[in-house]
Amino acid sequence: MPGENCAIVGCGICRNQNKYGLFKIPPLTKPEWRQNFLAQILKGRIVDEKFSKKIESSKVWVCEKHYEPDALYHYATRKVPKEDAIPTLNLPGMSNKTYVPRPINSIVKREQNHQPANIPSTSIKTFSIYTYRQFLQNASMSINNNWQYSLLDQSSTFRLFDSRFQVPKFDLVVDCHLKVTLRVFGWFSTCPFSIMSMPINTILTKLETMNLCVGISN
Repeated sequence: MPGENCAIVGCGICRNQNKYGLFKIPPLTKPEWRQNFLAQILKGRIVDEKFSKKIESSKVWVCEKHYEPDALYHYATRKVPKEDAIPTLNLPGMSNKTYVPRPINSIVKREQNHQPANIPSTSIKTFSIYTYRQFLQNASMSINNNWQYSLLDQSSTFRLFDSRFQVPKFDLVVDCHLKVTLRVFGWFSTCPFSIMSMPINTILTKLETMNLCVGISN
């Protein structure tokens, strides 16, 4: 039996209530699935040091009340999340969303996908950020010298200026919930890179080398 209660804020389901299944955080070998899972359960939540350690040690559980029925395999004695399934129901401050499962040809294929890879664990090299504390640690290590930045408790700001203009060419803000806001010459834009799967210095370098449309000349 799992050793934890449901990690969703406000949910009272615990391991002693056999009526509902508890599902563990996706493994490190499935980084995209794991990141999407964490992005759902961390929305609107301040992650303290205790919960951060639970994430790092993969001791985070979510009960089935937060999954669409179609997102689970229903066996005779238990339920299991489908590949890439994430919690979407009964989340704090969020409306219910419909889960669209990734097509899987058979249960056999799913079981094969869950088999551990026959490679040394040291060969799996992935970059993952799950908490703002981890982000600050990474950001403080190395930032491109062309950028002006400030690392604060509630948000961090990164600005790149072009000497021909008064407004920053890029203005990137990361808040304590790892929400990213990007402005390009003052205009809101979508950041094309994930702050949770790529070092901030790499993101800044990629932004700096992007070719921007110069507009239409008269």
